[in-house]
Amino acid sequence: MPKVLIITYYWPPAGGPGVQRILGFVRYLPMFGWEPVVVTVLKGDYSNEDPSLLQQVPEKVKVYKIPAREPFNLYRRLTGKKRDEKIPTHILAAEKNQSFRERLSRFIRLNFFIPDARIGWIPYLTKTGTQIVQKEIPDILISSSPPHSLQLATKKIARKTDIKWIADFRDPWTDFFHYQEKGRLCFARYLDRYFEKSILKSVDAAVTVSPSLSALFKKKVPTLKATVITNGFDPEEYNDLLIKKHPHFTLFYAGSMRKSQCPMTFFDALQALIKKGKTPFNIRIAGSIHPHIKQAIEERDLTESFTFLGYLEHRKVLQEMINAHLLLLLIPNTEQNEGILTGKLFEYMASGTPILGFGPEQGDAAAILKETKTGIMIDYDKDPTSLLEIAYDAVKVEQKQGKHHIPDAVLKYSRYETTRKLAELLEDIL
Repeated sequence: MPKVLIITYYWPPAGGPGVQRILGFVRYLPMFGWEPVVVTVLKGDYSNEDPSLLQQVPEKVKVYKIPAREPFNLYRRLTGKKRDEKIPTHILAAEKNQSFRERLSRFIRLNFFIPDARIGWIPYLTKTGTQIVQKEIPDILISSSPPHSLQLATKKIARKTDIKWIADFRDPWTDFFHYQEKGRLCFARYLDRYFEKSILKSVDAAVTVSPSLSALFKKKVPTLKATVITNGFDPEEYNDLLIKKHPHFTLFYAGSMRKSQCPMTFFDALQALIKKGKTPFNIRIAGSIHPHIKQAIEERDLTESFTFLGYLEHRKVLQEMINAHLLLLLIPNTEQNEGILTGKLFEYMASGTPILGFGPEQGDAAAILKETKTGIMIDYDKDPTSLLEIAYDAVKVEQKQGKHHIPDAVLKYSRYETTRKLAELLEDIL
């Protein structure tokens, strides 16, 4: 059986869609005749953890863990945070009320940790990773980012061992929306673009999660062999879930809600529902939420209509999706956001609960929602009041309970099928 060595920073007990993507590949690759070996970080500094995902790691899979120097420990000291305090994903965003230390830390992060704050892993990963490759003798390497710094280390490993290499990009690199904000100096932008292009020129193939992201990379390096393999969902995780819809109109949102995802028209529409007497209703949020968005909720006297659940383990998130009447999807309201396909989109679709998305109406996520007839995407400046009224009134008409069934239209996005595409690419490269 041919062997593929997968390099990833995010691995259980880390939580989030990036972990689930790679974990899905590892679980299903043996079904297509490939033996996966995983190389990850020892004691990673994760913004979220989900120990329940450890149960999904196949027993026979070898997992090597390599130590790293984590700059976030310095960030904690500079900003007075506790040693074990989780660092939110929005620290790169510029804020009006940031302290001097926080502004200084952000400036240092943007301009001296290039391409990202995981650069302390590069020397350890390069040295030990090379030794692991020489020991395991895999047929192909796969490196999945972000963090994109691991791509730099994998490039060195591939050169030293003369092995085929596929780079998996879950997000853009230099076009990441936080990097478009003020605060990054010219030399930092130039160096990051240089690193990005050097990787795209060096890989035997690249994998991206959306057509627009693939086109973005190919525009930079036209000779790049790029394949789109979207994120997906595991059908088995839904097998014993039961539909237990809430008695009142309930919306659910999963994941971090950043400043660039603030849905002002949605909040205004909720106020309109209250004025029309369409109450009670509840918006349940599982994940971190930016202070700016909480402030917008408070200013509209909507706090009592929101339930902040914090970070939930993956299975509980799936149950929340199924129990809700409407799922909220927020594509970051930034430039070049057409190619953003969040991991939760596919689990949203598998839940069978209708989706209300805010983002580009001509983007990749909108196209998938339209293709599968699982929801609708509207621009951030459009009024969703009428859509919310329809969803609210539908709760009184039909209150589904019972066993959950995955819609047939979304089965093509199961992780079994996405791994099939990866296996086909591996065979082609080999």
